[in-house]
Amino acid sequence: MKKSILYVGLVVILLSWVGNYLYFSMNQLDKPVMLKHYYQEHIEEETLFELHYLINRNQKVDISTIHIPGLDYVQIIDEDHQYNTYRHHKLKTIFVKIDKHMLEDKIKDGFVINEVEAFLTNGERVIYDIGEITLAEWKRGPFEFRAAGGSSDGSSFDFVAAEEDLTLHSYEIPYLEKLSNGLTLFVNHEQASLTPIAIEMRNGHHLPDDNPAEKLKDVTVDKLDQKIFPLELGAGEFLNVEHHFSFTDKDPSQHHYYYFEVVFNGETKDGSSFTHGTVLHYNPYFSEYDIKQIIKEERGK
Repeated sequence: MKKSILYVGLVVILLSWVGNYLYFSMNQLDKPVMLKHYYQEHIEEETLFELHYLINRNQKVDISTIHIPGLDYVQIIDEDHQYNTYRHHKLKTIFVKIDKHMLEDKIKDGFVINEVEAFLTNGERVIYDIGEITLAEWKRGPFEFRAAGGSSDGSSFDFVAAEEDLTLHSYEIPYLEKLSNGLTLFVNHEQASLTPIAIEMRNGHHLPDDNPAEKLKDVTVDKLDQKIFPLELGAGEFLNVEHHFSFTDKDPSQHHYYYFEVVFNGETKDGSSFTHGTVLHYNPYFSEYDIKQIIKEERGK
């Protein structure tokens, strides 16, 4: 009788061990999984951006270095400590630096990166679809920066002042097909609301516990669409743009990284046209469930 109980116990332990091993094996990656990035990066003397990817937690196979098609050389900044750990995986980051002289003959229309050539620590060479990263010049219209900020819930704001009389005629949003319905934009140019906040800023009321820029979050704004144009601003008047990222639970777009400009098209009083960009960014937060969904989607391709 006691032997029978012992045998049953051993079988249960063995089955549990086999089950755990099978579950562990099912969650192991053959190679790193690259996530998707939709960036519009501004060209600087040294342009920096991040690429994010998943590897197994035991880290037997990792990305050693990368090459970007069309560029002779990119520098990978060693920041090996930059990762988040999950039950079976790590989320790691590659920091890429590109010197401006590498882009001198490619700046005019922007340089677009859709894939990278990665060299793994096991000697394997892999071509990864990284999304779409455009390196281009800044788009800055006749506006003076006043304040910008954001929060962890996907919301942020941008507050600028017109340097001269101008009219905004339209706006453009890149990556709309990749955003699904995850982005909502709002705009406020009501001077009665914005002027008192600007006066506080001008007077230097920027204490951490009384930052007037925070009050912009409470300003009533209108949803941004083409119907509200044209927008006319006099010299010294203010424009407040807010955005909010919010994706449905099953939308794979929530797993992508975004950094881009909403571009406003306008003209000054003398008829000179301009474009002005407001930067939006979104970095996803991953749960264990999200990691499983990303891997499941990757294996289903």
